[in-house]
Amino acid sequence: MKFLPTTHQGVHLPPSPPAAPARFLGDTRGYLSIEQVAWLPLGLCAVLAMTDASLAYVQQARLWELARDTAHQVATGRMSATESMRHAKAALPSHGHWHVSIQCLGTDVLVRISSEDPRPGLTGLIAALDPDTLAAEFRMRLTSATPPISKAP
Repeated sequence: MKFLPTTHQGVHLPPSPPAAPARFLGDTRGYLSIEQVAWLPLGLCAVLAMTDASLAYVQQARLWELARDTAHQVATGRMSATESMRHAKAALPSHGHWHVSIQCLGTDVLVRISSEDPRPGLTGLIAALDPDTLAAEFRMRLTSATPPISKAP
């Protein structure tokens, strides 16, 4: 006859499952390789996304700086619009099709720098999420001593 254990209130408990063989309890071989297969691609994707976003931000910051410097050169009269446009195009990366426009809007100078085919970062993932990623616009007020600006072609 099978004996069922009881609690102190007299309620019968279900029988416990049979004990696992001891040879399976101590074997942990293979767990590390399974964890690597699961977590390594996720970690690499996270690092790649951070690197891609960082490189895209650096490229965007360089465009803002170039647009600001170009506007400053024109607004202070150190360069004409044509000279500063040539200077800005020479400072841009050689890959890609860049557009530089300099406009005189009354008492302001407006510099726009953009690209037709932006591919910032390593993979271009940021450009896929936001196609207007590589564009910079900067407006600066002309100084009173600035000579009239010739319109750039």
